[in-house]
Amino acid sequence: MKRLSIRWRLTLWYSAVLAGVLAVLGISVYLLMQRGLQIRTSESLSIQMTVIEDQLSRSQGRWGLRDRLERQYARHPAFDIQVSDVDGTIWMRGDRIRDRGLPPPSKPPRAGRDVFDNFTVVGLGRFRMVSRLSDRYSVPLVVQVATSLEENDKQLGELMAILLLLGPLAVGCTLGGAYLLARQALAPVERMAATADEITATQLDRRLHEPNPDDELGRLARTLNGMIARLERSFEEVRRFTADAAHELRTPLAILRNEAEVALRIHRESNNTEIVWKTCWKRSTTCRA
Repeated sequence: MKRLSIRWRLTLWYSAVLAGVLAVLGISVYLLMQRGLQIRTSESLSIQMTVIEDQLSRSQGRWGLRDRLERQYARHPAFDIQVSDVDGTIWMRGDRIRDRGLPPPSKPPRAGRDVFDNFTVVGLGRFRMVSRLSDRYSVPLVVQVATSLEENDKQLGELMAILLLLGPLAVGCTLGGAYLLARQALAPVERMAATADEITATQLDRRLHEPNPDDELGRLARTLNGMIARLERSFEEVRRFTADAAHELRTPLAILRNEAEVALRIHRESNNTEIVWKTCWKRSTTCRA
């Protein structure tokens, strides 16, 4: 991660944050829809249970009750009904569950209290069931009503497919958008870097462009411009000192040069005079120095 550029790091951070937000949002939507469908199914089962209890209160005799329930609920398109007494003797079952029946409730049912359970039937899928101990008849009866969760699972599957399709698509779009935004946001930095590369010791009068003096990049440009201004003043002071020193040293150096040339000239003249005198003496002639 440290080897990546700031542009790519920002892009990946944006995408990671959005992916996390989308994941939390998708899970929340899925759970809320699952709970909503379950509540709707439970309410539908409770309403059907109330209708059956009303039938129990109107029936006379066991066989009369059984005939009434058989006529109305044996081939019900949406619900499977089972009625039994507290000893487990079956009074009535729907046609679809005639052979296997409904499983016992997870908790002993009580009067006026519904017990909801989910169970799975191999080859048929998942079901939700409500069980209630009804006292509307002459003897207590355990009434169980179940309905398939196929439609709920279908809707949840469609929602999951949409989330799995749109989630990566949204992250991909965000990745491209985040890269463009990061590039646009860091464009002033690129321009400042290019301008800073062109500034040399002879071009210290140039300054960096401040895109927005109130944001971070503006403050950075202002700081760099201040540093360049200080460097310019320092270079100017060095040039001024060098010029002043050269001016002050020019006269003493000229005097030293003249003195050295005179000294060297006197030394050569003295040597020449000595040579002439020696030559004249050897030839015994009169010479004039």
